[in-house]
Amino acid sequence: PDTYSLSFEYPGDKLVTFELTAHANGKPYMNIGTGAMVYGEHGAVLFAPNDTAVLYDEKGKVLKEWKKGGPTKAGSLTDPTASLDVLHMTKYVECIRARSQATNSPADEAVKTTLMPLLANIALDTGEPVRLDPSTGKLLSKKAAAVWSREYAKGWEIEKLG
Repeated sequence: PDTYSLSFEYPGDKLVTFELTAHANGKPYMNIGTGAMVYGEHGAVLFAPNDTAVLYDEKGKVLKEWKKGGPTKAGSLTDPTASLDVLHMTKYVECIRARSQATNSPADEAVKTTLMPLLANIALDTGEPVRLDPSTGKLLSKKAAAVWSREYAKGWEIEKLG
């Protein structure tokens, strides 16, 4: 879909809301038509086009700005204007070649961020909220569980580890 809003509820009364207006350009933020605004309890960060990011406090005061070409530490994994995709993919290929698991984003952390859009897609496909058992991570709906897995062509099955 071009436009949607997602809400994720976590134990401890934690809530994450994600809104997307990919092509509608209906809600420009800070005089830009695209980007990402991440809100927290004490402020927000705007990730804008042209490798620009701005950190705001809860009253909208600019605390810090990052702009492409500005002062940056070479190879920094925390500078939002760095080519992070290149840094991560380079490290990923190095790990494959060295048969190492020392990636920039450990698998257990990457799963947490990848899981959100996957669950959102399942909710979209099933037309119902997706609920997980927080202790097991298993889907609580049979309808959602049916979308979660797939049958693989003979010879391409995934081998179970352990």
